[in-house]
Amino acid sequence: MLNPDGTVQSQGAGYGVIRDKDGTVLLTYNGSSKCKSIMFQELSGILEGLKAAEMINIRQIEINSDSKRAVNIINSIEPTPWLCMNMLEAIKRKMSKFEKVETSHIFREMN
Repeated sequence: MLNPDGTVQSQGAGYGVIRDKDGTVLLTYNGSSKCKSIMFQELSGILEGLKAAEMINIRQIEINSDSKRAVNIINSIEPTPWLCMNMLEAIKRKMSKFEKVETSHIFREMN
């Protein structure tokens, strides 16, 4: 289970955690960007989480994001902001390397 969370601060940051099916933390990650777009940060957190999951040989992953818009963009329900188009393409390429990927919105308190 991948729980990303992007935020915009003075340096911009994305953080996340990968857990197994029992909720045990397998890996945490963080990153930053100077981009001040919250959507860019949310998608960046998802992309970096997928990279980390691949690195530890996870083959099936559930992405649970508290950003409904990010989930909708990944699921092609909402249009992608131009600033995030390359990021979305990278996410889709990375998702294709997994046996199974589920993407869903969860409330912040559950993330």
